[in-house]
Amino acid sequence: MNDTALQSSPITLDRRLLLGDTDYQVTAFPTDDHRIDLCIVSSDPDGQVISELSAGLDPTDLINVTAVLTSTLAGLIAMTQPPPSPPR
Repeated sequence: MNDTALQSSPITLDRRLLLGDTDYQVTAFPTDDHRIDLCIVSSDPDGQVISELSAGLDPTDLINVTAVLTSTLAGLIAMTQPPPSPPR
């Protein structure tokens, strides 16, 4: 999709995912400045927000932003997990 198609597109991505007990609401839509507004909100079974992420993304940078986020989040997972048990 080129910038013109994205700009004139009336399509909004509105997706809901349920992973375990956590509900993820993902919304993305084109903006007037040729970017994509992205919002991800996760909530627990009681509706309390667990995490919230929002960004304005340039469509030409999606691949690089995906790589940066993937590696950063993988690093954060590794840093926040308990150390492995020593071998017996």
